[in-house]
Amino acid sequence: MSRSGRSSGSVFDVVEDLSEQLRKNAGERWEARERALVELQDVVAAYADAPNVFTKHEFKVLQGPLILQLKDLRSAIVREACNLVVLMAEILGDSLGPLADRIMPTIVEVLGCGNKVITGYIDDAAQRLLQNCRFRGGITTCAESCRTCRSKDVRECCIEYLSLVLMHWGLSNGHLHKNCAAIEGALRSGTAPGADAVAGFVKALTEVLAAVGEDG
Repeated sequence: MSRSGRSSGSVFDVVEDLSEQLRKNAGERWEARERALVELQDVVAAYADAPNVFTKHEFKVLQGPLILQLKDLRSAIVREACNLVVLMAEILGDSLGPLADRIMPTIVEVLGCGNKVITGYIDDAAQRLLQNCRFRGGITTCAESCRTCRSKDVRECCIEYLSLVLMHWGLSNGHLHKNCAAIEGALRSGTAPGADAVAGFVKALTEVLAAVGEDG
């Protein structure tokens, strides 16, 4: 089942044990945390044909430790944490929503850390998360960051993420309809002078928002 041979216990027991390893090995024992992240990927992959075994209970015990790994200063840890997020999104889809809602603010926060290697991992994970999982925080977190974040780079990323929402979630998605005004407000504030690089996104997003309004 995993590269370590772990196979006994319920899914919850295994996730809880590995989450605790992430928590208790904070600090310099980063190799143990890296192994735990890889093992968690193995667990998710092992249930690719039965994703419903992952519920809010597994997400609850994993949430805090995963957030800590996403905020870690070691790129190797962030890389494996991002790999786990991507794998869960691809296998679990929308059912990952409760966990995705919790980790999205951290993902956006880490985008502004200044470490290009880490932000590269985080940006890729964010894009692939939004392409595979539809969750409220995917809109609200990005929209809020467009309005309030001082970093031009983070604002531009969030506008790109909102474009992914519109491209991949479908115009009939409930989260999209309920948060149309938030997206429009984000566009208006996030495209202030100095954000010329996202002009193409703004045009496309505005057109889709108009279509959403007509559809709703």
